[in-house]
Amino acid sequence: MNFSLDFPKLSVSIKDVIKTMTFIYLNLIGYTIYSQNSLQDIERDVYYNFNDLLPTNSLNDLDVKIKFLPSYPSNGCTTKNFISFLMEGYLRSSNQFISFDIYFKDCYENLFYQTISIPLSRNEFSKYLNIPNTSDSRFSNVLGIDNSNFYNNDFSYVTEKLEKISNVRLTDFYISTRPRKASLLENPERINISNEPGEENTKFDRAEYKSRVTLSLSGGKIPDDGSWTWYADEDTKYKIGTGASILYYVDNEKPDVTVYVVGSTKDGKNQTDPVTRKVFIESKQILLTKIDKLINSNDLNLAFDLITGLKDSYYSDSAINNKYNQIKDLIEKKAKAEDEEKLKEITTQVYDLSDKFPYEAKAVQISIYNLFNTKLFNKDINNGNYLVDINVDYKKNDKYYFSTSTSLYPASIDLNKYIVDNLNSNKNKFESPRLWVVNKYYEINAFEKFKYNIDILSTNYKLNKKGGVWVTEDLNLKRILIKNYDSIIYGLPNGKYSIDVRKISLDGTDYYQTSGEILKTDDGPNNVFKSIFIPSLGRKNVGLKNGNLITFSIIGLATISVLSKIYSNNQYSKFLAANDQVTLDKSYENANIANKAHLISAGLGITIYSINLVSVFSKGRKNKANYQYDNLPFKKNDIVAY
Repeated sequence: MNFSLDFPKLSVSIKDVIKTMTFIYLNLIGYTIYSQNSLQDIERDVYYNFNDLLPTNSLNDLDVKIKFLPSYPSNGCTTKNFISFLMEGYLRSSNQFISFDIYFKDCYENLFYQTISIPLSRNEFSKYLNIPNTSDSRFSNVLGIDNSNFYNNDFSYVTEKLEKISNVRLTDFYISTRPRKASLLENPERINISNEPGEENTKFDRAEYKSRVTLSLSGGKIPDDGSWTWYADEDTKYKIGTGASILYYVDNEKPDVTVYVVGSTKDGKNQTDPVTRKVFIESKQILLTKIDKLINSNDLNLAFDLITGLKDSYYSDSAINNKYNQIKDLIEKKAKAEDEEKLKEITTQVYDLSDKFPYEAKAVQISIYNLFNTKLFNKDINNGNYLVDINVDYKKNDKYYFSTSTSLYPASIDLNKYIVDNLNSNKNKFESPRLWVVNKYYEINAFEKFKYNIDILSTNYKLNKKGGVWVTEDLNLKRILIKNYDSIIYGLPNGKYSIDVRKISLDGTDYYQTSGEILKTDDGPNNVFKSIFIPSLGRKNVGLKNGNLITFSIIGLATISVLSKIYSNNQYSKFLAANDQVTLDKSYENANIANKAHLISAGLGITIYSINLVSVFSKGRKNKANYQYDNLPFKKNDIVAY
């Protein structure tokens, strides 16, 4: 309503003013009364009456109501709220509180909860709410607005809307809390099972086969848009229902079936822990009949699984216990018969020794190779090709028998007979082949055939050793001689040798035996005569170094000595023929210096020459003394089984 007042033109009497003011006052009173009634009606509609939320007569003659009042918007999406409470009747004289939980969401749809406690006694108002003791029978207050104390934050919260009130109870203590984020999920405490309403499914109260039982939960929480899912036998492939409570059709012939339930959010990202419980089924007679059929069809393992389940489910049932013992005996008899059959099959079979018993086969093969090393390198075995064919036959609980083929050509018969005779004479040293059967080792029959193709070639070589090196173009022969003889202490002397090489080719692998004799050596003391004419020749033959240096030194010194002597004689002749003192003095001095050079160089040359002769002679004698062989030692590469 808009008013336009023109004070200069206004002309009213006092009576008119009084009448107008009275009219306005009466209208304001009426509006106020109307507004109060409307507010009371609104408040009455949203109050929560705790007398309806608690067991009957919990509050006796005291009515307690609360409602939640929005105060002002915050951040455009939430509202700070306060709690208004109203009490009518007689307040308590002893300490007592009405406590409850409220749930609310924030802007981001996060769920929070808060526990609130409101005193029900007069003397607690002052302690917890900063409200003086009151004797009124009707008392109301808005927590957080009408009173001011440090507990105000316990009763104000930020929320868009209240979700629910729950867990209303009377407590002897003040248990208010600050808002806390609520968990969307809570694990159930247990699964309830009932055949009939109120009857629990226990060992003594079984679900009838092909009956329906009710499965429900004690405790547990999921969001409103979440779900409870039920499974049987803990197999997520066998889903039996959804919801907090389901009817389960018992059609399993087992003595019991395990059911389990899990709660999850709508998106499936969060789940409760699975809760399980067994449903015991009254299937005794059905299963006993099925077990008898399984026994008749010799399916004892499945029969034993079923009877074990029944035995666990029915503790002291004599029929089940007797059937359990019967099946157990049948299984033991069947196992024993199977073991006997298996043992009979294994002990009558002939096994391949190398394939099944490689350790025992290797021991025989090593013995054969040792015999090869003894026999094949003997010079009594002529050059040629030989076939070795050895049969190894083990008879269980007996011993090894070694034999050879009767179709061998004559050259191989003696070699095969030699090997077979030696193996048979030592057969007791070989381990018998045994297999682990039915918790015990048993000897078994085994057979193996060892065949070898052997080529023998003996060759004699005449060759020299010069300067510590074998002189031959056969690199393989050179490698063999270096391996067999150059490791001998002091080495073999230079000289001429006769070498016997015996090559054994066994299945493509070559083995060598070497021996021989020294025909002539070149490093003895006789080399001193060679050193008389050529100092380096004898020195080199006995193994001394610097032969060329010594030779050139001797020649050089001898040359200096001779030339110095010639020059000295020439100057001395000039001295004798001189007519003046200057020529006389100079020629005499030159003759004297040249003569001294002649004597010194001659002395040094003779000394080096003599020392070289002594060194060559001494080293030659030492070589002869150190080398104690007239013949090359016998060397061979043993045949080894890998």
